[in-house]
Amino acid sequence: MIADSREINEKDNSINVSVRVKEIDTLMDQVRTELDPASRPDLWTRVEQRLAEEAVLVPLAWRTPLLLRGVRAANVHVSPVYGNYDLVTMGLA
Repeated sequence: MIADSREINEKDNSINVSVRVKEIDTLMDQVRTELDPASRPDLWTRVEQRLAEEAVLVPLAWRTPLLLRGVRAANVHVSPVYGNYDLVTMGLA
């Protein structure tokens, strides 16, 4: 729905961010009418590839952890793997 131009609401907010590409709408119609469940993933891949070619969607939000700690925390280290505090080395000062 985020790329279906028929979901655009001109007067109010809509889930579509003004993507108006007729070919994408046509591909989505093909996916919705496809009866073979094994064929749908390939069709959705084509929709996503077409969206990527247009470069019309930009991530508007992304996950970032909010890390809080007390003033007495010692050996504070954020693990690059988990994106959170390394609790094995953390202690109190």
